[in-house]
Amino acid sequence: MTHPQLESHPQRTRHRRHIWLIVAITVFAALLAIRIALPAVLERFVDRKLDELDGYTGSVADIDLSIWRGAYQIKGLRIDKDSGKVPVPFVSADVIDLSVEWKALLNGSIVAEIELYSPKVNFVNAAKAEKSQSKVDESWTDTLRDLVPFEINRVVIHDGQVHYRDLESKPRVDIFIQQLQATARNLTNSEKLGGTLYSTLEASAVAMGSGKVHLSGRVDPYAERPTFDLRFRLDGLKIKQLNEFLQAYANVDAEKGTFSMDAEFSASQGRFRGYAKPFVKDLQVLQ
Repeated sequence: MTHPQLESHPQRTRHRRHIWLIVAITVFAALLAIRIALPAVLERFVDRKLDELDGYTGSVADIDLSIWRGAYQIKGLRIDKDSGKVPVPFVSADVIDLSVEWKALLNGSIVAEIELYSPKVNFVNAAKAEKSQSKVDESWTDTLRDLVPFEINRVVIHDGQVHYRDLESKPRVDIFIQQLQATARNLTNSEKLGGTLYSTLEASAVAMGSGKVHLSGRVDPYAERPTFDLRFRLDGLKIKQLNEFLQAYANVDAEKGTFSMDAEFSASQGRFRGYAKPFVKDLQVLQ
């Protein structure tokens, strides 16, 4: 005679497997739905936060997620003067990658790092406030804190640009650096993470297509009084490339010549020290 319990055991096993399969499919479907929906939710959140900037309005083209490395990418960032009277954005960037710094996480600290690809900043000078853009206030810091809920320990800039523009001068002025590569480390001011309480900065760029720029140094971002050591060098800037600036503000033209400069600046306990040594070679100007 066949025992009934022996017949039901395989059935119970198949039933459990069937339940686990349904659970696995349900969890996978839920995670997939979250993965599909989350970028749109993040994009609305980022747009809303950018619109809270005082005097400016912002937008992004897209948001992408990299869940496996704890990161998300803001693509096509653009921040404009809300008056609509400045033809260039204050800040733009192709991609901003915000991620958890895993090395610090393994040491028990939750910090983030930011990498910016092709960022551009346009400082614009004008007589009226609605046509100028040069001020960054506390609303920018608050927005960054909302977008990156952890402390930022490392910032890297790839192929950046910084412009100073005067759109009301004759001729119009556009002084800029390009191909900016920069890295700032230990921004959390943590001796545990960085081995020092100072943040460090290394940057290189090209000024107006010819001058080679290098900036390096360190700063204590949490000191009560300004505390830093910075070294700056500019080599071989062709003065002729500054003609728009020279014509607008000095009414002269440069025919040839190069400009270089060495500078060092430091501050400690509220005292500032430093020097700047300009070098001009083979200068020829017309008035």
